Amino acid sequence: MSFGVGYITKQVPLESQISEYESQINILQGQIAEKDALITNLQNIVADLESQINNLTSTPTHPPISNATWSLVWEYKADYEIKKVSISSDGNYIAAVGNNYDRSRNDILHLLTREGELLWKKESRELFDSSVGDWIHHVSVSQNASFIVVGSDYGSYLLQRDGSIVWKMGNYSYLKGMNFVSISDNSEYIVIGTYEIGEGWLYLLNKNGQDLWNYRTLGDVTSVSISKEGDYIVAGDNKGYVYLLDRQGNLLWDKKMGEDDFHSIHSSISPDGQFIGVGIESYYKKGKIGLLNNQGEWMLEPIEETVEGISITSTGDFLFIPAGERGLLIYNAEGTFIESFESREKVLDVANTPDGSYLVVGSDDMRIYLLKKS
Repeated sequence: MSFGVGYITKQVPLESQISEYESQINILQGQIAEKDALITNLQNIVADLESQINNLTSTPTHPPISNATWSLVWEYKADYEIKKVSISSDGNYIAAVGNNYDRSRNDILHLLTREGELLWKKESRELFDSSVGDWIHHVSVSQNASFIVVGSDYGSYLLQRDGSIVWKMGNYSYLKGMNFVSISDNSEYIVIGTYEIGEGWLYLLNKNGQDLWNYRTLGDVTSVSISKEGDYIVAGDNKGYVYLLDRQGNLLWDKKMGEDDFHSIHSSISPDGQFIGVGIESYYKKGKIGLLNNQGEWMLEPIEETVEGISITSTGDFLFIPAGERGLLIYNAEGTFIESFESREKVLDVANTPDGSYLVVGSDDMRIYLLKKS
């Protein structure tokens, strides 16, 4: 007779099994609670970061102005966004560039009176007598709009008040485009700055188109401005430098605006050449604005502000800043915010008469605005 090996199974009481399950459930609930707390904490961190980002990119926190110094005179509705503007020193004429996205290389140049009357508007193909058309990057008007200088991809043009071409400088190479221009109040001198790849040039011409001198900058030129009589020329480039030259082409000084990764240096010189407004636009940092004297010394150390350009009065007492979605911002020479003007969309450019009595604003909302100091 053989006997098999037998196993005796121990029976676990039901109460013990329930207690063990409850213990495991409690452990799982604890783990879930820890994960919920972690998720809540992460959500709070994300919300805090979003709040910080909103604070950096939000609309201005400046208090509203109850008694505005500048008030709206009129607005002119164009067909395209107005990317560049200029006003004659007497305030009688306004030139504005419309950015024609719909038809390649065919921007629109407008000339208006102080009363808002459109004298003419011309597509670049018509204006420059070209089947190709051209992108207009900059415009500058002399006193009484006797002459208008235009900077584009294909060259720079001097026009008469009726829009007829006096002369053209440049060639049909995209990289040699004469992008930035400024004309002296008496129309005797025109400065042109080129935006190339890795370098730039400044040219001074007389109103007959004669090249008086040229100067090579360290980076691509991103702004130019000439004093009333053409005695001083200021320029900025994308390497972070501001340059001041005299009428003979002598470099008086250059000044590096810091060590940021620069996008553009915007510059504006007062009519007497004594003050220089500077707008510092960087790729990864908030912009800055500042004020220099003609010795290259800071009158207003750079302060943080959104900036897409700059224009100043004859005495340097006001700085006008086109700041995109934040509108037009106005500061005094001490860096105190004075007031703002908001268009329907982004403010892209601003120009002023020497005493600041009139401001012209170009906007993404396809409008030209004229403001008057009260």
